[in-house]
Amino acid sequence: MRQAPIVRSLALLGLVAATACTQKGKEFVIRGDIKGIPLKKVYLTSISFDNKPILIMDSATVKDGKFVLHGPKEEALFRVMLGDPNNGPWMGVINDNGSVDLSMDATKDDNYKVSGSPASQRFHTLFDSLHVILDNIQRDRMASMPAQDSASAAAPADTAAARIRAEQEVKDFYTYLAAAVRVDPNPVVASFALNFYGIGANEDEAAQYGVATPDYAVDTLNALTQELKTRFPQSTAVAATAESVAKILDVPRVGSIAPDLTLPDTSGKAFDIRSLRGKYVLVDFWASWCEPCRMENPNVVKAYARFRNKNFAIVGVSLDQKKEAWLKAIHDDNLSWTQISDLGFWQSKAVETFQFNAIPYNILLDPQGKIIATSLKGDDLEAKLQQVLQ
Repeated sequence: MRQAPIVRSLALLGLVAATACTQKGKEFVIRGDIKGIPLKKVYLTSISFDNKPILIMDSATVKDGKFVLHGPKEEALFRVMLGDPNNGPWMGVINDNGSVDLSMDATKDDNYKVSGSPASQRFHTLFDSLHVILDNIQRDRMASMPAQDSASAAAPADTAAARIRAEQEVKDFYTYLAAAVRVDPNPVVASFALNFYGIGANEDEAAQYGVATPDYAVDTLNALTQELKTRFPQSTAVAATAESVAKILDVPRVGSIAPDLTLPDTSGKAFDIRSLRGKYVLVDFWASWCEPCRMENPNVVKAYARFRNKNFAIVGVSLDQKKEAWLKAIHDDNLSWTQISDLGFWQSKAVETFQFNAIPYNILLDPQGKIIATSLKGDDLEAKLQQVLQ
C-alpha cells in the first residue's frame, strides 16, 4: 500500500495524465476487506500504458471495512485508491482472473494481501521488491557520501564499502526488472517492469532514484522491448509500452550522433550546427529570462576563453521570445560565440529536436558530431574540455 516513488516514475514515463471518469462494461470484480483505516469511499482507476488520462472506472462506499468495485475486463494496471481518486495509498490490481480479493489489517502491518489473481500477486511482489532495492540504494548512497564534519565522518573503508554495495544494488535493480520483463507470463506486469527499466535511459531521472550508472545500455532496453513484443504480439499494453520506449530511444544521448538543427542567428541568417563538424562543439541551451543560465554563463565564457584556439567552438541556442532581451543578454554576459534562436520559447524547434525539459542544458559534440557529454556545468565543463582537448 505504497505510492511514492514508483507512482512518480509512472508520470515521467508518460503513463500518468489527468484523471477522468468513464462508463464501460463492468466485467471485473474486486472485493475488499480493510481494517484499521477509517475509509468512506474507494475508487478504481486504470493506467493504460499510453498517454490517455487515468480513468476512474468505479467507486464504492465502504461499509464495515468492506467494498465491491467493478471494472472492464481489459488490459490495464488498475489501482484501488483508498479515500482519494488522485492521491494517497493504493493497491495494485490486474484483471487476469475476473475476480480479485484484497485484504488488509492496518493495525497489524502496513501492507495488503491479494488473492484470486496470480498476476496481481506478482505485481505486488515486484512493486515491494523494487521499493526494498531502492531503499537500500538510497541508504548506501548516503553512507558513501563524505560527512559534513569530521566528528561524524565514517571510516574511509566504510564509505568505500557502502559505495560498492550501492553499485551492486543498482545492477540488481536492472537485473531484477529485466528478468520480470523476460519471464513474467502477464503482459501488464512485464510492461510495468519494462517501463521502469526505461528510467535508466534518462540520466536525470535515474539520478533522482539513485540508479544512474554508466553501465546502462539502451541497446538492452531495445532488446527487452523486442522480446516482449515477440512474446505478446496481440497485447495492447505491450504495444503502448513499446511506443513509449521508442520515444525514449529517440532522445539524443551520449554516444549518438547529434540531430541536425538550423536556426536563425542574431542577424536572421540561417545557421546549421553541422557547419562546425571537424571541431569539438558545445551546444549551449539558455535564455535571457533564465536566471540559472545567466549565473552559469561566466563559466561558459571562461571555458571559451581558455579553449577557443584548440579546435573548439560554442553555439548558443536561446529559448527567448523577444529578440531585444536576447541581444541585450548576449551583450551583457559577453557571449562572443555564435548565437541562434527561433524565439520560440519552449515551443522552439531546439526543444523538439534535442528533447530537454530544463535549462541551462548543453551537449558536447566531438568532431564527427557524436554526443560525448551532456549537462556540463561549473568546473565539470572545463574538466571535460581539458580531457578531450589536451
